[in-house]
Amino acid sequence: MRFTHVLPVLLLCLSACVSGPQASPADEGFDITGYFDGRILGKGIIERNDRVLSRFDMIVDAGFDGSELTLDETFLFDNGSDFRRVWRLRKTAPGVWTGGAENVEGTTTIRIIDGVVHMHYVAAFPYNDGMISLRFNQRLIPMQDNVVLNRSRLSKFGVPVGTVTVIFEPEGAS
Repeated sequence: MRFTHVLPVLLLCLSACVSGPQASPADEGFDITGYFDGRILGKGIIERNDRVLSRFDMIVDAGFDGSELTLDETFLFDNGSDFRRVWRLRKTAPGVWTGGAENVEGTTTIRIIDGVVHMHYVAAFPYNDGMISLRFNQRLIPMQDNVVLNRSRLSKFGVPVGTVTVIFEPEGAS
């Protein structure tokens, strides 16, 4: 194959890599207000270097009042500790939501692209006798049978420090 035939394909691939995914109405594909309506239960783990550091159960009491989506999250850790936060989100465009939570720095933009929810934010959590702030690169991926897989990559100062995985399912769905 001649280089002149390959060049347009390479340029197309490079432009897709540079621009990254963008939300559009056709890309929504996941109705978060429909899914996060009522009580959602989750089971999760926190890992670092392929070692499970913690297991937790999660309860999300969720609701949409027509303008604001509220996700009231309670984390119950295997060491007996717990943590609670409340997300408040508003739809700003097709496939785009903005908002935050008490432990999240600034405003978070959530994009639904190809049916997957993408979130990037910095959040502070209790750690030892103080607090630790971590950057989250989070995706919520709808699976079969009303299950959603939540995968988060965590970093501190740009260095990967762990992952969080949660499996969500509406209460009573099993």
